[in-house]
Amino acid sequence: MFIVTGGIGYSQNPGYTTWPWLQSVSAAEAMAVKVAAWPQQYGIDGIDLDIESTAGNQPGAGQNMVAFVKKLRSLVPRIFIGQPTYGYPQV
Repeated sequence: MFIVTGGIGYSQNPGYTTWPWLQSVSAAEAMAVKVAAWPQQYGIDGIDLDIESTAGNQPGAGQNMVAFVKKLRSLVPRIFIGQPTYGYPQV
């Protein structure tokens, strides 16, 4: 079972220009520590990071997402981490 975070509604939330936990490396790594508890807490196998326009277009969002993934992977090596792609040609 996967937990999905993000999506178009969350990514384009008028309350913020990017996801709060993607605004800095330290925030991304702090979120990874929280997410690392989810497999045991919720019985999940992985997480799907559905970052889309607005949040994904902000400066630093990509590098902070990489920091999140690296930290999460270091804490939970066997967790599945999905990142959908959109746009053309979806590769």
